[in-house]
Amino acid sequence: MSPTASIEQLARDEGLSAPRRYVVDWERAEATIGTRLPADYKEYVYWFGPGDFDEYLTSKFRDGPPTESVARFRAVG
Repeated sequence: MSPTASIEQLARDEGLSAPRRYVVDWERAEATIGTRLPADYKEYVYWFGPGDFDEYLTSKFRDGPPTESVARFRAVG
């Protein structure tokens, strides 16, 4: 199963019938943190948007400089 299909299945399992279509300026975000993010993570954010999933995976993006998110990503990553 492809990562996209896995995320779509996870969304269906969680009762989400369509992606939330959360859009992130990935080029800017990746330039800010200095690394590329995996395509499946981007797909996850597109489907679920910001927030956390079962206190395991947290994604926080907002308009404007993502300084807090970047600091947390660097600390964890």
